[in-house]
Amino acid sequence: MRFRSFVVMASASFALVVAPARADSSVPAGAGLQAVTASVDLAKMRLRWGKCATAPCPLTDEIVIKLSAPADDKNVRSTSVDMAGGKRALWIHVPSQGSASWDAVIVGGGASPVLYADQTGMVRGQPGSMSGGHIEIVPDGLGHSFIARGTVSEDFNICGREALAYAEVIDPQTLEWHRASFQQLSKGAIASATSVAAVPRQTPADKPLAPLLAARLASSGAHPAAIADLDPSTVWSEDAVGMGRGEFVAFNAPSDVPISRLTLTVAPPSPLPTGAAPKTFFLATSDRIIAVEMPEDAWVHPGRAYDIALPEPIKSSCLALVLDDAYVRGSSHTVSIAELTAYSELDVPTATLDTVAADLGTGGRRAEAAGGVLKRAGNAALPSIVTAWAKLDVYGRELAMDVASAASCGSDATQILLRGLCDADAHVARKAESSLQQCKRASQIVTAVQTTPQMLQCPKSVQYLSLLGKDAALVPLAEMLMTAKDDARANIRHQFASAAREAPAQTLSTMIANTHYTPYVRLEMLRAIAPRLPEMQPAAIAVLDSMLVPNVDMATRYLALEPLSALAQSGDRVAQARVGAMLARDPAWPVRAHAAELARDLPAVETELLAAIDDAEPRVRLAALETTAALRVSPAAVLVEKRLASDAWTFVRVAAARALGAMPAGRDIDKALADALGTDAAPQVRSATIGALAAHQARLYAEVVRKRLDDAEELPEVRIAAARALGAMCDPRELGHLTELALAAADPMASGEDLTLGLAALAALGDIHPADLASRISKLRDKSVRDAVRAAAEHAIASSSKCH
Repeated sequence: MRFRSFVVMASASFALVVAPARADSSVPAGAGLQAVTASVDLAKMRLRWGKCATAPCPLTDEIVIKLSAPADDKNVRSTSVDMAGGKRALWIHVPSQGSASWDAVIVGGGASPVLYADQTGMVRGQPGSMSGGHIEIVPDGLGHSFIARGTVSEDFNICGREALAYAEVIDPQTLEWHRASFQQLSKGAIASATSVAAVPRQTPADKPLAPLLAARLASSGAHPAAIADLDPSTVWSEDAVGMGRGEFVAFNAPSDVPISRLTLTVAPPSPLPTGAAPKTFFLATSDRIIAVEMPEDAWVHPGRAYDIALPEPIKSSCLALVLDDAYVRGSSHTVSIAELTAYSELDVPTATLDTVAADLGTGGRRAEAAGGVLKRAGNAALPSIVTAWAKLDVYGRELAMDVASAASCGSDATQILLRGLCDADAHVARKAESSLQQCKRASQIVTAVQTTPQMLQCPKSVQYLSLLGKDAALVPLAEMLMTAKDDARANIRHQFASAAREAPAQTLSTMIANTHYTPYVRLEMLRAIAPRLPEMQPAAIAVLDSMLVPNVDMATRYLALEPLSALAQSGDRVAQARVGAMLARDPAWPVRAHAAELARDLPAVETELLAAIDDAEPRVRLAALETTAALRVSPAAVLVEKRLASDAWTFVRVAAARALGAMPAGRDIDKALADALGTDAAPQVRSATIGALAAHQARLYAEVVRKRLDDAEELPEVRIAAARALGAMCDPRELGHLTELALAAADPMASGEDLTLGLAALAALGDIHPADLASRISKLRDKSVRDAVRAAAEHAIASSSKCH
């Protein structure tokens, strides 16, 4: 507690002993006051007291001691306080085992002898902003003391030193509380201060590169920000009783930028007659005190600045100016200060923000200080960052990201963040990304991109343009499609789609109809917004009609299929007819193939899709078969069987087998698959037909499949497919054979083919899952067996049967 060295403890005859029994502390009568005796009873949590002509007095009254934690009976104390005029008071202090205390102040006179009785300490609020009442003894410098009360809080302090807010003292004459000011720094802190003298300047204070101080709070007075706003015409004035001794302003200071000197401007150019200048004051940081003496009454020298040479640079996140003596000419004057200006080592006569930005690339402490100065310069530093960017090293670019992040969100900062977003260094890019996410739409990214379009050469920039710019990004993205290279167009189209998700339909209609854009770009926009085209159906159809004119090039027809398909899916018959016609009759096979791919969501073109299974171009047949498989179109079975039996292209026959496997099982379909298994020369086709028979659980053809498994000349991929298929067919007659294959995998000398077949057989056994599966393959769970085989065995045992 501050001023502890000034507290006058009661004499031995007035000592307070705390016990359930009576134990008294007294102050004698004097100067018109009666004597007072008090006793603390912690057993009943009571303070009992009484007043009389001569101590000790009978205890006639009592007060409840209210504490939020158990009392600390070893540290209860009483203090007899000598006030001016020969009057005395008794201060009772009852600490708890927590952070709270309970205090009472009693005198032998006045309307109420108990002038204070309440819980004190940090008892209210949340961690970081706790507050509460406080009592302390303040020497008056004339051999007496004041009793002061006020509020202490975690966020109201002199750079970590406890300070009283709303301070009041007891007037010895009236025995009433009234506002007062007094020195808040302790005697020990003042004794440790380093003394310096302020030196008057012949010129106003130099303008710093950046404001390094920001007023955080003031103990009294209005507008504390005026003392550090770099405007000497505005002032902070203390508004306290007396000369304002102990009133203070606390500043946030840059711990990463050492303050090398300070300049104080006391009187503004046009000072008020009620103002007054400090004679002495203190500069406090978290770990030191500097006592400053002014050479003259600065209030009579309007606008004059005074340099304060520091013993060593200040490197602290907090700086406080604490008033002491003043040149006071009357009771109605208030001590005022126009400006306290801080300078870094970089504040030299030739320095500019451009030279400071260049220092970001020097590394070490100077680069760190440069970054701190530029951060506090705010938006004014951003053009200098742009100028210096190309010459900065990785650390300098990281610092530049910090500067841009500290500035207000907007296009100027975003121009720098976009540079960082595409930086090769991950740390630089991560900082830029984080800042852009925080700024969101306030980044004004669209304006930033239009100012520096070269920044969009990396995919991340395009991504953030759509993410942050939303529908405002559509026009810049469309312009980028006009000039983008092939490898970048897909990304730009994807981001256009992202930006268009919440755009008004009318905006999109206007853009796709705008002939300023090439047909290719308009098609790219149509593709990007395909899911939303039904909202703007007439406009979209009109645009597509204007493009799909006779003899239009293949690329246009190909790209138009996606938006046409989206419109067709919504029920637009014109679009359905166009897709069907392009599937059936387009002269270019890539267009027909693409139409077949898109037909899976268009039942209206099923007739054209079935016809495409017999298209002259194998790639069209492939696309039609794959779509048929996806749709499970049973009416196509005869056409598909024909492709499986006789198509010249292996990949077409594979697609035909898969399409048949996707259809519901049928005798004719399964027979066609079995025939192909026995006759097709391509192992890919045989594997596909086995997979299709397995999908149908065609147990009738288990023997045919088993022959493929047992054929030592068959390719491994076919034999593995056969082993898995036997499990899917759920034929119990195959359990023995599958078990043999599985157990063969336990042989440490097993070939690679035997091992893979064994694993496939294990999977098949797991599908069938006979009741004795665990005992059948128990050998495979031995620790001597390969890890992969043992794991497959455990998985098979743990799996559920797929056979019903």
